[in-house]
Amino acid sequence: MLPINEKSALVMDHLVEGLDRENRSKKIKNCTAFMPVTIEYLQEIPEGVLFSVCHYYEQNGDLMRDPEVVFIRREKNLTVETKGSFYFPVSFQQDNPVIYQELISFDENGNFLSLAIQQQRSCAEFGDTWMQNINYQQQLNLF
Repeated sequence: MLPINEKSALVMDHLVEGLDRENRSKKIKNCTAFMPVTIEYLQEIPEGVLFSVCHYYEQNGDLMRDPEVVFIRREKNLTVETKGSFYFPVSFQQDNPVIYQELISFDENGNFLSLAIQQQRSCAEFGDTWMQNINYQQQLNLF
């Protein structure tokens, strides 16, 4: 599994800050020129915590994902110098054109089952670019 890079993980840490079982979602819209980003806490599983990051637009009254990536967060917890989290893309979905890719799958108990290596790596690379764009577009100024 390939995580997004450290700069992208900083953006994700900022996006998911304060989200948990009770505070499940938030929307960041710091700039009207770009689509807001919606972040949702999905669930905790044995492998980590699942979060959705999504841009939505409306088409014929329906909310359309453009795109949505589900990430699993795993804590580094190795030493004081390596605080932070790893974020691995789990799935990619876009509504127009319709694309759905399950990159990492889990069983009904949330335990790891399988990995689509090439697609997961490609989505991690996309995630790096997307997090840089979100940092810029939403004026987060994290780096």
